[in-house]
Amino acid sequence: MLWLRFHTRIVDDHKLQTLPDRPINLFRFWANCLCLAKELDQGGALPPIPILCFRLRLSERVVSDALRVLTTDPHKLIDVTDDGFIMHDWEEWQRDGDNAKDRAKRYRDRKRSDRVTSLVTSRTRHAFGSRDALEESKSRVEQNRAEQRDVSSPFSDFAERLYAAHPNRRDRGLAIQYLSEIEGIDSPEVQAAIEAGHALWRNTPEWQKNNGSFAPRLCQWILDKGWLYPPISTLAPPETPVDAYIRKVLSAGGAQ
Repeated sequence: MLWLRFHTRIVDDHKLQTLPDRPINLFRFWANCLCLAKELDQGGALPPIPILCFRLRLSERVVSDALRVLTTDPHKLIDVTDDGFIMHDWEEWQRDGDNAKDRAKRYRDRKRSDRVTSLVTSRTRHAFGSRDALEESKSRVEQNRAEQRDVSSPFSDFAERLYAAHPNRRDRGLAIQYLSEIEGIDSPEVQAAIEAGHALWRNTPEWQKNNGSFAPRLCQWILDKGWLYPPISTLAPPETPVDAYIRKVLSAGGAQ
């Protein structure tokens, strides 16, 4: 049985977590493609489209639509080459496993790091009284940074308006802090662009589902510059080289 790396950071990956579920669940399609690429063992390459359709039990039209989304921004997770399709950044995320010697070295380094961390934590607790006091102090610093601007300023009105409209109202201090760090944020044009992009996402089924519980935190959306990447449902299907390649492969298969 073959194994592949599936990183825990996927939980907070904006590109993956906002994959549409039409015409099929594209997250599951992408995960299945990872398995097929690992099984083929050719540097992340996927099998030809007819085989891909058979292995995934999907029609050619559904596979073509899925590949069209996953090979273009903002959800580019598969690359197109002269030879076919290949999983994006395969060598980076699916590098070969290490040996026992490497694991042992990492274990010793981790134990050494744990001892240093324990010492630092002990001294920090002595200085702040407890870990809770330290966390509370950090929280107050972040809150003060976010509220340094005048509460009646145009920025504050914009920030509060954006926060109030967001379905997932958590981490207000971080959201306002990240907003304040955007270049040109005091410009009405920049604020209008952010609000327009936010409105597009706010009206998507993904964000409206379960009263907004599936929407990302506003601070995460700002950090990912979500206003620059409108949801797929608002875009016309782009004409890409993928369409031409798929037609070429399918026509060649029909000719045979």
